Amino acid sequence: MDIKFVENSLISIVNNPVACIKALNKELPLPNIIMPAMDILHWDNIATFKGWKVQLNRTNQHARIVNDCNIRLAWGTAKDVYSALQAISNI
Repeated sequence: MDIKFVENSLISIVNNPVACIKALNKELPLPNIIMPAMDILHWDNIATFKGWKVQLNRTNQHARIVNDCNIRLAWGTAKDVYSALQAISNI
């Protein structure tokens, strides 16, 4: 995973959250229920910006995007999240 690309994508999401999260969830194959993120175990930050995070689960290699209020806004396999970030890179 290209960390710099993920960081830049996260900055874009923070600057335009409604359009980006809508587009991300359209790209991701797994449905998202907006809910508080459980940060107890197994999540590593891949990128952070203004409290927002792209995280990777150490156990199952899923990734998620969490906002500054610790709400999960998008998730999927690491590969799917990375592909979705690439798809929205022009928003």
